[in-house]
Amino acid sequence: TRSVTFMLNREDGMGISDNFPLKLGLTRTHHSLSHAGDKDGQLEFAKYDRFLSEQIAHFLGQLQAYQDTNASVLDNTIVLFGSGASTTHNPRNLPTLIAGGAAMGLKHGVHWRRDDSRMSNVYLSILRSMGIRTESFADSTGTINDCIFSV
Repeated sequence: TRSVTFMLNREDGMGISDNFPLKLGLTRTHHSLSHAGDKDGQLEFAKYDRFLSEQIAHFLGQLQAYQDTNASVLDNTIVLFGSGASTTHNPRNLPTLIAGGAAMGLKHGVHWRRDDSRMSNVYLSILRSMGIRTESFADSTGTINDCIFSV
């Protein structure tokens, strides 16, 4: 069974997730931290990033711990973790983690940077790795299979 779950939070400081740093004892909202130019704000943003990274690591560990029919659940799952906008609200050069998917041909231990590539090309590549036959996703211009997939 193939399935896709996509979660996108508001990044303009208006959504409920903007207050998560406050719940962790930090002094500013997510949007405010993302624009912090002062040392204290940047240190708090680093703490929040660390918290999020620990949460995704825990989630990936849980997926790795469970066996699917041919491999771990993580090996049969592609997890994409990142942001939809940079500090300047541009959708370019976004740090993105793509994990799992070993049974689907996902390359591991690879750092790649392609200034000409759109996130929609990443999404299209993931859809096709799942056997979903579609010509495009949003404003995609093609796939980037050569970067992230070995098949």
